[in-house]
Amino acid sequence: MSKKGVVYKRTDKNGGKYIGQAKSDARYKARQKEHDRSNPLAEYKFKEVGRAPSVGKI
Repeated sequence: MSKKGVVYKRTDKNGGKYIGQAKSDARYKARQKEHDRSNPLAEYKFKEVGRAPSVGKI
């Protein structure tokens, strides 16, 4: 059974958008914290937009 990675969209309060990927649910949660730490004044919303096999790059 292959694990599924998360494809997500990050939107900021000014309408900026970013599509990202994480190899697991745990990594997705960690990425959200990393985005917030890197940009402490930003207000982000995260939304899962899909899943993909987590083999190499997703």
